[in-house]
Amino acid sequence: TIENAVCGIQAIKVDEETGNLDQDYTGGMVWADGAVFRNCRTAAQFWPYDHSLGSSFFRDCEFITNNDLLPGTDPDFFIKTSGLSRLTIIGSSFTDTHNVSGTGELTSGIESYDTYLRTYSYIGQQCEFTGLLDGIRAYAHNPERTVSIKDCKFDDNVRSVYLGTIDNATVTGNEFYTWADAGPLGQDQTYCLYLDQSTGYMVEGNYFQNTYSPGPLGIGLIVNQSGEAPNEVYRNYFTNMGIGILAHDRNRGKDDGLQLRCNDFDLCTSDEVVTISSPVKYTGIAPSQGASSSHPEDMAGNLFYIPSPTPNDDYDDILNEGDHITYYYPSSYDPQFWNVKPVDYTQSTVEAIETVVSPSWTFENGCPPPDDPGGGGIGVIKDKMASAGQKTDSTENLLSLLIDGGNTEATQTGVDNSVPPETMQVYNELMAKSPYLSDTVISTAIEKEDVLPGAMIRDIMVANPKAAKSEKLMSKLDERWNPLPDYMKGQILAGRSIVSIREETESRLASFKLERAKHFNTLARYYLNDTIDPEGSMDSLTALLDNENSLSAKYSLAFISLEQGAWGEGLAVINNIPVQFELDAQEANAHAQMAAYYNLISGLAQEGKSVLEADSSQIATLFDMEESESGMVSIYARNILLALNEMEYD
Repeated sequence: TIENAVCGIQAIKVDEETGNLDQDYTGGMVWADGAVFRNCRTAAQFWPYDHSLGSSFFRDCEFITNNDLLPGTDPDFFIKTSGLSRLTIIGSSFTDTHNVSGTGELTSGIESYDTYLRTYSYIGQQCEFTGLLDGIRAYAHNPERTVSIKDCKFDDNVRSVYLGTIDNATVTGNEFYTWADAGPLGQDQTYCLYLDQSTGYMVEGNYFQNTYSPGPLGIGLIVNQSGEAPNEVYRNYFTNMGIGILAHDRNRGKDDGLQLRCNDFDLCTSDEVVTISSPVKYTGIAPSQGASSSHPEDMAGNLFYIPSPTPNDDYDDILNEGDHITYYYPSSYDPQFWNVKPVDYTQSTVEAIETVVSPSWTFENGCPPPDDPGGGGIGVIKDKMASAGQKTDSTENLLSLLIDGGNTEATQTGVDNSVPPETMQVYNELMAKSPYLSDTVISTAIEKEDVLPGAMIRDIMVANPKAAKSEKLMSKLDERWNPLPDYMKGQILAGRSIVSIREETESRLASFKLERAKHFNTLARYYLNDTIDPEGSMDSLTALLDNENSLSAKYSLAFISLEQGAWGEGLAVINNIPVQFELDAQEANAHAQMAAYYNLISGLAQEGKSVLEADSSQIATLFDMEESESGMVSIYARNILLALNEMEYD
């Protein structure tokens, strides 16, 4: 038992004369089994250290703050880590029961910065986080630190779990119960799980419930800006929440993004809410929720809380402020699952499509439990990924031959350079390529007012129903010198209720991409969490990323090289990105910032320093990066500044 300590365990050398911490001497492996940490300001704190041969762990331990807390103690996090290669928490409890007058006086559970963190149950005993300000707050400054939270219980915390820029996180089988005093503070101030600027996550089989308030209160899950990669939130349960799932800003790309599938909502004020702070290129969640398919498991499969079968236009099933989505639900289903069909949703941005499936949909056959990642071994996962990749490639090849007749640039140039005598020729060509015209070509056609009159533009957009679902294209119609009359715009907007064969094919493509991404992420998580052969797994992860043709994979590959001391190799990967990929203006700016950031971090590493030893000029550079709003670099810079206590972030 350690109690009444400023810091119970401090894994760093302290200068005996000055009391200063010596960053050249960090480490100290901590094995705690059945220990008690009571009324300490901080129970244990770790600094950067590579536990390549093992890890520190706390098993069956108690972390307690109670009314015997000494006056003026000002409790902080029970455990704080910075740059630790691995920390495992097993079957332990983190509890604050002392009398407080404000939330700022509460203890928090674990603050994990740039650390491989794992928390899970032990012989049936859950990790429990109770009565805290923050249960777990984890963030990182590169994409290769991950977190695994399994089978834990979070009860009566203001905010249970926050993951900031934590890729490949695992959050499965946990119980989340909202904060008892959420009412006075407001439900937007309390949440169970927040994924911030993170991707590749596995969020499955969790229970989110408000048990303290008689009415719905609090937010279950927040997903903020997970980007354009295929992601999924699958088979979670939400009861009596103010908002079940809140997806904010960019969680989609052109064809991919976040799918919310097979989640069960009961007694929630709002089940799925999609919000945006400002319009950007792509906003909201994946264009296809589920897919056009005869298989029950390809449906979106959410079970909504529907107090009345009559919509009252408060959009409590799906409220979507982002770009248009198509939601696929089964036409035939077991009667007990009648609420698989959304009733009250934002009709201007959501098209609910009834889809024939066989056999009839049930939660069991439409939402099967996920495969055991270890079932059949790594070879089976690789085979499944390869199979999904082949389906993806063949579907992409088919679409590439059809979209704009197989040549978007030539079609767009032909429209752009056309003159009035070529009106019928251009019109017939565009109609012949429908419904496979791209937004780029349709946008150019709208601008060619001297060639294509309003009636022809109407015909072209009606023949391409997907165009009606683009607010940018619809707004562009109003920018013409002679805007289309309302009745023509109405004919175009009727396309919002139509799903063309092109969109059906694109939905299946998105489904194949999601399937492949899930297997890819399973492999990445396996390699990152391997404790038996970490060196071999890191080689396998490097090979996996090297063969992946995506920006995020190449940035991850560069930071793996950095962690292994191969700074030059990582820099070569960074410098080669503009050669491998065609970057738009926003991506080019983000890449320039990423290169500068990489040079700063690798420069510190080559000096034998961690980011926690950044000097004043480097800190100033980090502030510039944080304020630049240049994608992930800004968030990584913010996380370092937070670890250095140079700024605060709520």
